[in-house]
Amino acid sequence: MTDTTVQFNAHQQDLKNRINFLANAIFVLSSGILSISIAIFTQKERVILPKAIIDVLQCSWWLLGASVLFILVTLTSIILRDYFMAENGVKL
Repeated sequence: MTDTTVQFNAHQQDLKNRINFLANAIFVLSSGILSISIAIFTQKERVILPKAIIDVLQCSWWLLGASVLFILVTLTSIILRDYFMAENGVKL
């Protein structure tokens, strides 16, 4: 392989690692926070929450689902891009 191709491959690997780290960090933080809301709703003692808090919790669940779908689409597009670049050869 040429030096340019080696540099390109290293750059692609670094970019993929950064995306994976960012996605994992976001999911760990959001999942931890949302698991607290699950604990609140599954307690034996019924907790009465204001309507505004319930709306925020419902919105956060929807946004977590949307972020999971978005990261799946993003990672799939990165994989497909890398596949087609490898199939067609990198022209640098």
